[in-house]
Amino acid sequence: MTRHTFTVEGQGRFPIDMLRYDSCYPASESESCKLSESVENGGLAVRRVELACRNDRERWTPMAARWESFGWTVLCCEHH
Repeated sequence: MTRHTFTVEGQGRFPIDMLRYDSCYPASESESCKLSESVENGGLAVRRVELACRNDRERWTPMAARWESFGWTVLCCEHH
């Protein structure tokens, strides 16, 4: 299994359904708090959240176009 991490940036409520869609989760406890704050408060502040995913694909990437449809941008993706 390969662990992939990536960062998303956006405003307003975090698109929680993207966690299911990309089979990902907050990369750490502090990232979980950022995600939770974004879901609860939304708002105009730009936020960055680091997410992680484990799968058997060595060069997996998140669905950037789908993230963008929710107003969030995938900034980077790393494979560990």
